[in-house]
Amino acid sequence: MEMIQQVDNQKDIIIKTIKEAEASAEELYELRKAAFQQWAEAGLSTAATVIQIEQFKKYIDSRTVFVARDAVTGELLGMHTLRLNKRKGRARGANLAVSPKAKHEGIASRMLQEEALRLRKAGYRYMMGTTGIPATWSVRWHLKNGYYIVGYSRSERNNYASYIFRKQI
Repeated sequence: MEMIQQVDNQKDIIIKTIKEAEASAEELYELRKAAFQQWAEAGLSTAATVIQIEQFKKYIDSRTVFVARDAVTGELLGMHTLRLNKRKGRARGANLAVSPKAKHEGIASRMLQEEALRLRKAGYRYMMGTTGIPATWSVRWHLKNGYYIVGYSRSERNNYASYIFRKQI
């Protein structure tokens, strides 16, 4: 199912699963690495910023992955991984990444809308996510897109604090 979304003067994008989009793990890895550079520049070193390609391939093989491509050029603009739990009616999002070339163009929000639509049709009730507390841009994005904070976690391994978010779909 191909979904082309255009909002106002924003670029036309196609949002598909990784299988539908025939995206390679290598191109997703490079997009993710470039997108997470912002985290590294802010001094936020997490497992998400240092994963190697082989680990990444195993990770995405066990998830549902959505990608956004430019409808005209085919350029990869964004990706988001979801771990689905049908029994609980929950989708856990992670690794939301947008190409630095397409930042602030609404790509992530448009991907979230398409994911929520598909998940709701499949019987899921809500989405969960986490983000580092110091990543204020990410916290603002979650809140702007209808998530609310339901908890807090801290990694003992690297003393990294995160908010836990939930969004009804």
